Amino acid sequence: MTTMKRERRKEAPDKREEILNAALSVFVEHGFGASRMDEVAKRAGVAKGTIYLYFPSKEELFKGLIENVASPPLEALQTLVDTSDADSEQLLRTMFAFVKRELLGTERRQVIHLILTEVHRFPDVARFYYENVVSRALGFLRTIMERGVARGEFRDCDLVRFPQLMAAPLPMAVFWSAIFEPFAPLDVDRFMDTHLDLLLTKLKVKS
Repeated sequence: MTTMKRERRKEAPDKREEILNAALSVFVEHGFGASRMDEVAKRAGVAKGTIYLYFPSKEELFKGLIENVASPPLEALQTLVDTSDADSEQLLRTMFAFVKRELLGTERRQVIHLILTEVHRFPDVARFYYENVVSRALGFLRTIMERGVARGEFRDCDLVRFPQLMAAPLPMAVFWSAIFEPFAPLDVDRFMDTHLDLLLTKLKVKS
């Protein structure tokens, strides 16, 4: 392998990261549908053709952005669910606190907003997001609730079968913050905590 090829391989992760950061900036500014690859290249400081070395299409670039943004918190949640010995209620509260901090409290919420507003027009990206992000997150919630039922901490009710009800505040909080925040601010912490409290009254076994 030549020195030039070794240097190119060494630089590749950084260049990919620069392209993804530029893509996030452009997609947020213009919307995914209206964004152009040449604008992403300009923001990243690379030739347009360079992007296609990493991502063969704009849809693949969006998938790469989703994966880049979602993988760290998903892996952290996987570890939490697999290793925590906390009771089921505390585990749910820890998971909600993590979501507030790592999703709603960072630029990741911008990607979620893009998905909520535009991905319905790009079914391949929607499927990718569902299979790699949504289904995993819902699986974590279902695992916690099923564990709670098995331990006698939770009732076996429809909330266990529909974890979407537990996850509902996340897209609502993202949507509200993006659209209505300037004139109707939402206290996200209390909003999500109140939602969880309400659902726990349904889940918890009455003593």
